[in-house]
Amino acid sequence: MRLIILLLLSTSIAQADARQDLADLFLPHVKTLTRPVHLFNYSQLAPPSELKAWNALERARQSAHLFRYPPATGTGGTAGSGLYLALDPYSTAIYGGLNWLLTEVTLPLGTRYLDLHAGGFNKDLLEKLRAEGCRPIIRDLVSIFSAEPQRGCHGIRTWLVDHFEVVALRYPYHSLAPEKICDTKNMELAFVLVDPRVLTPETVTAFTADLSPQLNEEALLINEFGKLLAPAGSDLARCTRWPDLASSRPQGSATEWIKTGIMGCGAYEEDRLSSRIPGYIPLTHGEPGDPLTPHSR
Repeated sequence: MRLIILLLLSTSIAQADARQDLADLFLPHVKTLTRPVHLFNYSQLAPPSELKAWNALERARQSAHLFRYPPATGTGGTAGSGLYLALDPYSTAIYGGLNWLLTEVTLPLGTRYLDLHAGGFNKDLLEKLRAEGCRPIIRDLVSIFSAEPQRGCHGIRTWLVDHFEVVALRYPYHSLAPEKICDTKNMELAFVLVDPRVLTPETVTAFTADLSPQLNEEALLINEFGKLLAPAGSDLARCTRWPDLASSRPQGSATEWIKTGIMGCGAYEEDRLSSRIPGYIPLTHGEPGDPLTPHSR
């Protein structure tokens, strides 16, 4: 009995040691928004007649809920399960198909998130993770969140989210931005929302191809964003989400909306990519023979 107690105590100490090391590693990557930002998700409507006003909010909540209750197989995406959100309203339109639903989520000032785009961990911490049953494929921060269920990392990533009280993860991804307004190198990011509680009627807005019942200022600003992306000499109407409204103009300045609300385009702290933290470990295989998981989204 004494041996069993000692083994349990040793295991508990080792677990606490590993999680403290993880907390120390992730602490420099905990960020806080200094202003509200707009983020965008596309999904498909099939059939379109099923769309109702509350659908977008419910869909978004269900996706975010998957972070804690992920599918039994697969990774759920590049950075695990959750609601995937692009920095701009055009780069992920392919996921919407013809009958698309564009969901805009506005994260408020003060939102906390983990910035995973730069950073890795050493072999010692990898061994500690393995001792807890977590076997990420490569030694970077994203891999802890993208690891498949059988790799045993779910408890670690939920602990990190709870420990730091974050609601989203920022990870590397390609976005689109008007080069005249934005520094495009700062747009190579996207988010995964992991806490459905931040999704409310005040923070979620839905748009479809049939805009007639929901025409508003935000839709016209999204159209203007598309025009700014258009190559010189192109048909501006075809570069917008709603070509029939291409001649309409928003009351406010599209440039100002982009600089204040689109991450990577303003002069706020979160618009600049974080430099790699001291002691960054280059990406490498977690163990011999493990293939790298393709980052598909």
